[in-house]
Amino acid sequence: MKNYSVYLTKDENGSTFSASNSDGYEMTINGLSGEDEGRGISPMEMMLSAAGGCACIDVVCLLKQAGEELDNFTVKVNGSRNMRETPAYFREVELLFTATGVVEISKLKNIVELSLQKYCTVGRTLEAFSNMSWSLNYNSEQSDLYPLVIDKSQDSNEVLLRAKNNLNASI
Repeated sequence: MKNYSVYLTKDENGSTFSASNSDGYEMTINGLSGEDEGRGISPMEMMLSAAGGCACIDVVCLLKQAGEELDNFTVKVNGSRNMRETPAYFREVELLFTATGVVEISKLKNIVELSLQKYCTVGRTLEAFSNMSWSLNYNSEQSDLYPLVIDKSQDSNEVLLRAKNNLNASI
């Protein structure tokens, strides 16, 4: 089992917090606007960042294992929440990948899908509460928006499966 720790400290500016990990890396967290001027990234934006970062790291690592590398690789992650719910979960999440390079496009699409379906823990956690989709703009050619369909038969996380089934039943 791997353990993680982060430490959050309230700054002197209203409800802004400094978050740091055990290696000393820091970021600013703030979900409010107005008096705090929205300084920092909100916790919900952090979730989207984590999903995008997790998927990007997977893709780059899987390509490297295959002896391939992209020239450029980015992702924009969009999320929509139903603010009438408490808690206001993300209900829709889109990952819009943009890449350039000489990797075969079918290989790149397969690796992106493999990351999202199997390896990206953050994305799989979000998937329990939201409909997820992704697209790939590769060397200026835009793909369709693909719904993320996950083979539940191999998923042993009963808590997430129950949460997703309950979500779908309530919609």
